[in-house]
This record gives sequence, structure tokens and C-alpha cells, in this order.
Amino acid sequence: MTKQPKGRKPHPVLHGIGLVLSVILLVAVLVGTYVLSTMATIIDSFFGAPSGHYSDAEIADTKVKAEALAAEVEAEGTVLVQNNDNTLPLSADTKKVNVFGWASTAWLGGGSGSGGVNAVNTDLLAALTAYGIEYNTELTDMYKDFQPGREYAKTLKSRPEQSGRLYEPDISNTTYYTQSMLDNAKNFSDTAIVVIGRLAGESNDATKQQYKRTEKGGDIVVDDTRTMLELTTEEENLLNYVGANYAHVVVLINSTNVMELGQIETIPGIDACLIAGLSGSEGATAIPAVLWGDKEPSGRTADTWAYDLTTAASYANAGMEGVGAYADAEGLYPADGTVSGNLDTYDAYEQVSYVDYAEGIYIGYKWYETADAEGYWDGVSNEHGTGYDAVVQYPFGYGLSYTSFDWKVTDASANGATLTKDGDVTVKVTVTNTGDRAGKDVVQLYYTAPYIAGEIEKSSVELGAFAKTKELAPGESEEVTLTVPVSDMASYDAYDANHNGFTGYELDAGDYIFTVRHDAHDVDDDANATITCSLPAGVQYAEDTATGNAVSNKFTGSDAIDGVSLDGSDSDQNITYLTRADFADTFPKTNTPTRAMTDNVKALNLYTADDANGWINDADEAITTGAKNGLKIEDNGETTDLGFRLGSDFNDPQWDALLDQLTVDEMENLYINAYGGLAELKSVGKSKSKDADGPAQIGGFTGMGAGTGFPSSSTLAQTWNADLAQEEGRTIGTQALQNGYTGWYAPATNMHCSPFNGRNYEYYSEDSLLSGVICGSTVTGANQAGVYTYVKHFICDDGESGIYRDSVYTWMTEQTLRETYLRPFQMLVEDYDAVGLMSSYNRIGAVWAGGSEALLTGILRGEWGFDGAVVTDWGGSNDHALGVKNGSTLEMPAPGGDAVRELLKAVETSKITEADVDARLDELLTLVFDTHAAVENHSREFDADAHHALARRAAAESTVLLKNEEGLLPLAAGARVAVIGDFAEKPRYQGAGSSAVNSIKVDTFLECLKESGLNSVGFATGFDRQGKPDAAKKAEAAALAAKADVVLLCLGLDEIKESEGLDRADMKLADNQIELLQAVQQANPNTVVVLSAGASLETPWLTHCKALVYGALGGQAGAGAMVDVLTGKVNPSGKLAETWANAYEHTPAKDNFAGKGRTVQYREGLYVGYRYYQTAGVPVAFPFGYGLSYTNFAYSDLKADAHSVTLTVKNTGNRAGAEIVQLYIAKPDAKVFRPAQELKAFAKVQLAAGESKTVTLTLDDKAFRYWNTKTDSWEVEGGSYEIRVGASSADIRLTAVVEVAGTEAPNPYAGKSLPHYESGKVQSVPDAEWETLMGCLIPEDKVRIDRNMTLGELNHSRSPICWLVWLVLHTLLTASYKRGKPDLNVMFQYNMPLRALAKMTNGAISMGMVDGIVMEAKGFWIIGLCRVIVEAVKNVILNMQLEGRLRNS
Repeated sequence: MTKQPKGRKPHPVLHGIGLVLSVILLVAVLVGTYVLSTMATIIDSFFGAPSGHYSDAEIADTKVKAEALAAEVEAEGTVLVQNNDNTLPLSADTKKVNVFGWASTAWLGGGSGSGGVNAVNTDLLAALTAYGIEYNTELTDMYKDFQPGREYAKTLKSRPEQSGRLYEPDISNTTYYTQSMLDNAKNFSDTAIVVIGRLAGESNDATKQQYKRTEKGGDIVVDDTRTMLELTTEEENLLNYVGANYAHVVVLINSTNVMELGQIETIPGIDACLIAGLSGSEGATAIPAVLWGDKEPSGRTADTWAYDLTTAASYANAGMEGVGAYADAEGLYPADGTVSGNLDTYDAYEQVSYVDYAEGIYIGYKWYETADAEGYWDGVSNEHGTGYDAVVQYPFGYGLSYTSFDWKVTDASANGATLTKDGDVTVKVTVTNTGDRAGKDVVQLYYTAPYIAGEIEKSSVELGAFAKTKELAPGESEEVTLTVPVSDMASYDAYDANHNGFTGYELDAGDYIFTVRHDAHDVDDDANATITCSLPAGVQYAEDTATGNAVSNKFTGSDAIDGVSLDGSDSDQNITYLTRADFADTFPKTNTPTRAMTDNVKALNLYTADDANGWINDADEAITTGAKNGLKIEDNGETTDLGFRLGSDFNDPQWDALLDQLTVDEMENLYINAYGGLAELKSVGKSKSKDADGPAQIGGFTGMGAGTGFPSSSTLAQTWNADLAQEEGRTIGTQALQNGYTGWYAPATNMHCSPFNGRNYEYYSEDSLLSGVICGSTVTGANQAGVYTYVKHFICDDGESGIYRDSVYTWMTEQTLRETYLRPFQMLVEDYDAVGLMSSYNRIGAVWAGGSEALLTGILRGEWGFDGAVVTDWGGSNDHALGVKNGSTLEMPAPGGDAVRELLKAVETSKITEADVDARLDELLTLVFDTHAAVENHSREFDADAHHALARRAAAESTVLLKNEEGLLPLAAGARVAVIGDFAEKPRYQGAGSSAVNSIKVDTFLECLKESGLNSVGFATGFDRQGKPDAAKKAEAAALAAKADVVLLCLGLDEIKESEGLDRADMKLADNQIELLQAVQQANPNTVVVLSAGASLETPWLTHCKALVYGALGGQAGAGAMVDVLTGKVNPSGKLAETWANAYEHTPAKDNFAGKGRTVQYREGLYVGYRYYQTAGVPVAFPFGYGLSYTNFAYSDLKADAHSVTLTVKNTGNRAGAEIVQLYIAKPDAKVFRPAQELKAFAKVQLAAGESKTVTLTLDDKAFRYWNTKTDSWEVEGGSYEIRVGASSADIRLTAVVEVAGTEAPNPYAGKSLPHYESGKVQSVPDAEWETLMGCLIPEDKVRIDRNMTLGELNHSRSPICWLVWLVLHTLLTASYKRGKPDLNVMFQYNMPLRALAKMTNGAISMGMVDGIVMEAKGFWIIGLCRVIVEAVKNVILNMQLEGRLRNS
């Protein structure tokens, strides 16, 4: 059994929550027995039901990959259907518009249901703003107040009369359209855009009535005289008003469906109309570009738009009214108690329904064009015209352009030809742009087959081919080729209607006419636009032309394989199908509302889930397990030759044979016991291995507690000493092996993108290079010891506030991601041989990092060549099957049997493959082979004193001297010192959470001072550690200070300020500490502040001390190291690894750090830390790389080229010391925006007094490159670069200029307005500029009740039980804050998503139970309670079965 960590014990509380829920659920069930007795079938449906639930990460993945195409698709898909007097494009002088119509504030990016979009990140209004157009907010604010969004935006959770509601106040209603508002609008702009929107979607057809709200909060008004797809009277009145009062009126149609838009033509003053369709999440950005002419509309209608939709042949059998119900069908599926999961009410189906496709082949243009050919429309006359022109407003394939085109058929050689069975017909058309604007055109080729009345049904025209030109400049031409294979024109004859004894695909003899058309109705006027070919005799296609397989009836009459004819002819359906031979009498005028079901139909109604599972399993390919190949990687505890061979060659062919030996039980055991080590695998001879957590100490988090507690990572970074970091890593590795551990869940190298990140102490720096070098050196040391590391958190887990980490969406440009956040990890993999990584909780954009194919496969393995293992963070797995497929190896902690079953099911259902699982096992076993020998051969003892001494040395080199007025330090022997501050007695030497250290011993400042040679006059605590004012303590300290030569004032941040799980609330010292400092300084001006904190602080109090020494979090030996520095035993050589800002308000990410919900925007982009301050010219307290010494250093003799830099450094002081030489690269004339300078190399050099040394710094291939988002690759901007060498980022001592050859890549930001990024002043980047940089819209951010909802969000649920759980956790957490010590267990659970209950209870709670809790949270109290109970029983049974198998394996 894997030992669980001491630092975080989620299980008792999690089990408690589960028990509380279960008890309450059980009581509720007992009380509600009578109610539940009527729902037996619902309860039964939960047993054995397939989950079918997929994570949000999977759904969002497709969307993310498609974002780049969204704007282009929207622009080319927008159809210009009306443009009177060339109103469009709008004049460039038009900078303001009035946007009318409530739908403008509820822009649709998609329909609803499986075909919808997750969110509309950019709507029309945001797109206008981004484009630089000002819209009248008085109007849009009124619409938002009238109805703030759709009440029912999800059709799967509503009924048609709900999701299809239409919201619009009447223009004559002065409550909304006040006279002053209308007057203001006229004065605002003479241009009006009117938006018409309609929403239908999965489960809900458009209604044949209108359900309207015309008063704010008023009742729903039903208009039975108009369908939902007609304009409402309010919309019609609005168009009449706007048309009469504005010079330029454009209508935008934002609808899921075609509409009746005749009023667009008949209402005076309506100038133009664009069918914008559904723009997706991002595509609305293209709409202003189309309106103002930056993009040319080249869309064509994909449906026929009729003036009256009742003219469609399918109208009678469409919509809710078009559905019939079988009589006497009670008890048949789905009227057998089956409930609809589409609705919040979970209603049971009430009928067995049917729909008749009575229109046959005559849908859309095939109906309208054929009816016209048969004279069906001849008697129609109205305000729009006569005949066809009175019926069809926009034909299929219709669309206008801002330019004009001329067509010439250049190849009509097929005219007069005889068709052959396997031949084709080719037509070539030259398209010339005859206008004065660039544009694209669409050429359409239709064919007309010979028709004989009463025989095979055929439409009068059918699209055979089409071609879209490239964008043609004015006067430019392009020839397009259109080809129609003869076989494509074959009609299917199921009834042998032409009486030739054949059923199947065939061509009748006769003339086939081909026409080049602009749409389905309009033939081009070129003389050769009509071509006639002949077929002397009929042709039959008995075989499929592609596969050669036989073709025959399979659904008709006696040939029907399923037993019932598809046309209903043998089951008394009595359907009259529309036929071209008699349109007048067969046109479907009404549907058949009900009919009886015949026995042969009833017999096929039965269906069970077992049938489906059987079919699936029968089709699956068996997984190879338990093979007897005789391969062993260990024998009697010794690694075999095969083991060494496989460990050194990941691609060895023997891997497959070895993995085939694993049994299913072994794979299950390996998977469920992955946290804390790898299970024993008897079949291949692998013994069990163990892993430990704790970045600053091996086992510090997992409870081993025997290792040395080293300084925090941020402290180590301040050494700028790669050798020292390597030695620390080697030492930690040695301690791990001596305690039987081969793996280390550390170190961590996320970025200091904000001072508020609660775990900055656990990470290294704000700079990627420094982070990579120090972290990489630590990893190298651990590797040398024979221990593998899981470097974390991959990637962008840069904050701790609440749900920030867990499934949060992080948005940024790829350039930012690659250059800043991925860079340290890339170095670790490519330069330092990291063999393990830990994925982060958050999402990269919209995709969970641990399941991102782009991240784990595309970049990590594909680009970087990583062949190691990836483990999730604690409970951080969103969908491990997806993770396994895309590169995630292990789940942490042990997920339990439910997760094992989930993974096995994923293989069985082909969601993932056996090869995916084998690849992950390969990675795990490689780690084992690489480390097993070291574990076997290493001593189980270590020299604790020697390691403590190393920790003291590391802490001393990490210490940064920030101020030293009048050379107050170092202190002379015998100096009389007063020691003040609680931290001197109770040191703050570590953070909290997984980096917590269970130290061998911990030095205190007071104890170490006794051996320093200083004369202590006393100690006073001086202040309350949790910030409470204490006048008595302050007075005591001031009195003591007056008795000493020098005051050593120990200040810092307490434990509540910095911890895993929460971010800092500010960058300030506690007020009581600052007040103490002022009082002490007044009593004794020789005050030295000794500062303990894991990250930077504001220092407005700096004038109240003569010296400031930053010890960071120094680890178990940090106090002794501080005494060494204060007394001069060690000359301080630490340098700051992050900039210390003057105030938090000056930091670049102040407005966006951590985010307010699940979305975080890295708007600062490249400008993190010094890259921002120096580029934007913001003064700071202490710059990056800053640190003083007790000696001085001179720089000289700089020599530089594009590959290396050399210089001389001399110690000009009177004592030995170490200097850190820093090399920065700058390109002042850069065309691609960059930080003012960037660190590219550094070196630490030890110098005796008066000594000089030559320092060489190498510039690798990464020194001058940047990530180009246009070419999707690293590029180099050629030209002159400044080489800047100095003692800090602000203290540059020497410069040189070098020439660098470029890659001649295009500027990825050319033509984009990015003033804040070009200047580096990124504190307040406007939404529009951020969206321009990202190329997408800012996503919607709101709490959703689903598996990813956190326990801390349960107050947003609809369940009293969930409210109670939230209240208990919230109370416990608040109480821990008040005590001044955060309860990490409660904090972790508070911020944990519901899905983690199934991942972190070792199988006690299953994902099915979680789904029940989600239902409960949504307000389905009884059903939710039932599902939790049912799933709990099922989970217990399945877990018992699995445990039995594992015990016997």
C-alpha cells in the first residue's frame, strides 16, 4: 500500500464529504420512498449505463485548432445579398455607427447542441471596437437592460418555445426608445446597422409560432400568425423607422436558419443586407472588415431563401408540427419511461414519433427550380414579382460582390459529344475581374438529365461542379476547370420505374444539358455557357465505381435487409410522395398527425444496451497480454543484460515482446499504484520502486522527513551558481537513494510573472534563462546520483489563487508561450537530460495541459525529442485516457479502480490504442532501468553533518546584500548587537505545501549568534507574527535597541503570506513590522534589516535602515548562513533573480494576474520582470541581477562576436569575493517588438583581492532568435545587436556591437496596431489590442455546474446539500486564515474540482458518483441522490472484484 503524504491529507475530509452526501442521500431516499417508487425505471437506467461524458478539454480542443481559420472562413462565408447604390463597403470616413436590434447584444457564434460553439469570444460589438469603430452605447445598453442575454441559450436544456424566444421592444414604445435616445442616435451617426438573430439547435427545431418578449420582464407573447423565421412585427417596425431616418442602412442576418426577408426589399431605405451566418467563437472579427471593404464578400448562399417558407415541399413535415405520433405505442421505446436528458426537468418521453419525408428528392433548389421548370409557379404574383421571382428571393448559390466579373467559356469542346459510362464532361471558364476592387468569384456548373414523366424522379437541374477563383486584382483573369464524371449523374431507381428490369444507379438515354451558372437559377450569358451531350442508350452501374462492390436494393420492399421497407409500403404508412409527374396533387400540404403501428414495425422497436456493448466488444482487436516470451529485466535482484540494453535504447524491438508479457492485472496495478513509485511486475522481473516529493528536500512533502532541507529554489537562483545547484541536486539525489527512493517530484521551474504568486519561492526567477540553468543544473546533479526527476509544472501554472490552477484557461500568444514559459523546460529536456515532467492543472488556451497533444506530443516529444515520462499533478487529471493518447504517462495520486476501468474501456472502445498504452509503459520502464542499478548499489546511510554544511554554504551564497550605507556591514568582532524580531527565534526558512521541509535540524538565528564573535545585549520579539499591533513589544524592542551599537532586526513574511494554494494579497511587510522598524531606527540609526521572504517586497521603509540583507527562505541552515554573511565570514555574492518593484501597481501583470475566474490572460506578453521595467522605463527599487558585495569589481577588455564574449574582471577591493557577470542582448532598431534587453549568459567568478580573471561567455543558437507566429518557427532578425555586460540588468559596464545574419522572415505583426506591445507599456492593454495580438476574442468566464466545478464554487449550485458542503469548507478555511496558518488540506479541497473526488479517494468515489453529485448541484435533487447511491453500490462491487484480481496476480 502506498504511503500517503503527511503534508496534505485530503482523504479523511473527502471521504467525509462523500459519507455526508451518502447519508443525506440515503435519508432523502428513505423519506421519499413513495415518490421514488414511481421512478423505478429511471433508477434502473443508471445501472450499467455507459458514461458517454467527455471532458471539456476534449470538446475545446477542436475549437482551439480551428481558431486560426475562423476569421478567414467568416469573411469568405458572408453573403452579400443586397447592396443598393453600392452602399457597401462603408466609407472609411464612417467611424461611428448606430447598431439597432436586440440581437446585436446576443450575437450568435453557432447554434446550440453538438453543432454549436462553446463560447462566442468575439461578438459583433467587440469586433467593431477592435476595428476602431465606435458604436452608440446608449442603444446597446438599453437592449442589454431590456433583456440581458438569452434566457435559454442551450437548446439541449430547453424547449423550442424557450430557446427560440424573440426579444425586441417596439420602436414606438417610449419606455425604451425615448425621444432623446432617438434624437441622440441621429446626431451620433447617419449610418445604422440592424441585426436580426435567430437561434435553433439540437433537440429544438425552429417554431412555427413566434414566442416574443416585447416588455422588460413581461409575459411571453405568442403570435400564431408568423413563424419564428419571419420578422416579428417589432423588427418590421424597427426597419421601417430606420429606413426612414438614416442615410445608410445595413441589415445583418445572424441566424441558424434561412429566413423570410421580403421586407428587406420592400421597406424603403434599406440599402444593403449581409447574411453573416454564425461566426463561431472568433470569426465576427471579419464582419467589420467586410462592411468597410478590407475584406471582399465572396460567399454564396448554401440554401434557397424563399419569400414564403410554406412554399417548400418539406414544410408540412417539418418542425414540431411535422412530427406524427403512433397510436397505442405505450411501452415501446422511447415511450417506455425513458427520460430525455436534454431538459433540466428530465421529462419522460410521451410518444413514439415519426416524420414523413414526403417531399422525396425535391428539397431546396431541386424543388424550386424543378417546380419552375414544370410551370408550378406560373400563377404566383405579388409585390416581389411573378412566377419564380415571386417565390424565391435568393436562389441557391446566390451572392453579390463589391467588384464585377466577366466570364468566358474557353473550353466547350464537350458540346455535341457522346457520353460514355466511365467518361466525364469538362468545361473551362476564364473569369476576369472587370471592377476596380480585388475579389473572388464562384463558377457553378449544373446538369439537366432527361426526364420521362412517371418514371425515375429527377430534378430539373443539379450542381455538378464548382470552382472558386483566387483573389483576382482588378483586370486580372484566371481560368477554372470544372469536371463532372458521367457516373455522378446517375439516378437511383429502386422500383424499376423505367421498366428495364434493373434496380440501382442508372442513366436514361437522351440529351444531358450542362449550364454554367452564377447560381442555381441564372445561366451566364456567354454563348457557350450551355452545352449539350447525348447518351444513345441507357447505362446501368451494377457495381460501385470506386470499390467494385455490388450495388443493390437494401431498404426497399422484399429486398429490405432490416425486414421492413424504408418507404412504408409494407407497414401501412400510406405516404403520398411528391412526384414530378403531378406536383399539383402530390405536394404535401399537411402532415399525418397519427397512425397505427403495425406488428412488423413493433418487432424492431426493442433495443438494449447489452446488444450495443456486444457489438462493440466483438469488433475490438484483442490486447496482447501474458505472453510467455521468456524475457526478464531483473534476475535475483540483478539487472539483466536485456534490462541494461532496453534502458539505453528506447527503440529496441524487444520492447514490444517484453510488454506483451505484462498481464492485464499487472498493468492495472502499475496504473493504480503509480503515485509514490512503480508497482512490481513479476512477469518481466521488475521489482517495486519508490518516488518522493519535496523540491527543497527529498521526501519533504511525502513524509520521509530524513533529508536535508535546502534553501528554496528562489534562493538558490540568487546564487547564480550552476555548480552549486548541481551539487545540491546531487546531494538530494544521494539522500533519496539512501532512503530507497529512485524518483523525485521536483524541482519546479514556473515563472515569476507576478509578485503575488504564492509559490514564487518554489520557482527560480522571472527570467527563463536563469531558471533553466539553475533548475537544469539541479536536475543534472540528481541524474548523476542515479535519481530521475519530474520537473514541474508543465506548463504555465504560475499562480495559486483558488481555481487559478485547476483547469483554468490560460491565454497568450504562442510567441509568449515559447519564448518565456516553455524556454526553461526546453533547456531541461535538450540540454540537461530531464527524463520526467509533471503536467500542470491548468489548460493551455482551452486544452488541459496534461492532455494536450500539441504540448505533450507536438512540442515535448515531436520537437524536443523527449522520451521520458509525464505525471499529472495531484488530482490534476481531466481525462487520463486522453492524456495517455497524447503523452501523459501517470496519474497522481493512485486513482483507484474506477480510473482503471475508464482506461481499459478507452482501449476497448478504440478511444486509445494498445500502442498508446505501450508507449507510456516504455517510458516508465526506461526510468526504472536507468536508476535500478544505482538503488541496488548505494549505501543506505549519509553524512548528515556534511549535508547540513552544504546547505549552509548554499544559503550563504544565496544571500543578497541590498543596502549597506556607510559600510555598516560586515560587523566587527565584539560588536554589541541587539537582536529583535520573532523570526530570530522562530525562523521562517521554508514555504508551505509540497515544498515543505521535514528537516534533520533547523538552525535559529539566536543560537548561531552565540558562536559568531558578536556581543549580544539581548533579544526582543518586537512584533506579533500575525500582524496584530502590540505597543508593549514595540516599546521593549526600542528600549533594547538603544543599548546596542547595531540592531539586527529580523523581519519578513509569515506563513500565511506564502503558501501553495493561495497567492499573496499584497507585496507589503505587515504594518506592525514597519512601525517597529521606525521605532527602532529612532532609537538606534545603525539598524540592519534581515529579511526572510520567498519573493520580492515593496520597500518604502528602506530609508529607515542603513543595511538590508535578503536571506530569502534559507532552509534548515539559513540562519547560520546569515550570521556568516553579517560577520564577513562569507562575502555576499547573491544577486536578485527577480526585480523588486517600487509598488505592486507598477508591475506589468497587476490587472490580469491570477484572473477573476477560470480564465487568465497573460496580457503582459513577453514583458515579464525586467523585460517590462526596462522597456517601459519604469523605475524600480532593485533591478534584476542586483546585489552588493563587501568588495568591488572592475570590468575591462571586452571582445565580442556573434558566438562568444570575453572580458576581464578584477577584484579591486581588499577582500576576496565572487562576482556574477551578466550578458544581455539588445537590438534597439528591432522591427519585431522585443524587450529592451534580455539575459543570454552569465558566469560566477571567484576572485581574491586584487586578482583578475578572463571570463568567457558563449552565445548559442538561442541568443538572437525569437518565435515568429507567422512562420511558426524560430527566426532571427538580421542586423546589429548590442552586447551589454554588467553587474545587473541596470548596471551595464561594457558594450559592443555585433552583426548577426537574419533568416529574412516576415514581421508577424506587420499591419497590426499593437502600440502597447511595441512600447512595452503593457500594464493596461485594451481588449481590442489584446485580441489583435492573440488573433482571437477574449473568452467568456463564468462558473459552470459540471465535473470541473470546484468545491469552493458549490455556493453557485442549486442544491442545499452542496451549499452545506461549501459552508463547512468555507468556515474551516476562514478559521485557518484567522489563526494565521492556512490549513492546506482544507484549502486544497476547497479549490478542488468535483472530478478530483474520483481521482483522489483511491477509488472510494467513482466518476459515476461525481456525475450524480453534479446532477444534485444542478438542482435535480431526487435524481441526483438516486444516482449517487446507485453508482456507489456499483463502485463497491466493482472495486471488490478488482482488488480480488490484484491480490491474486
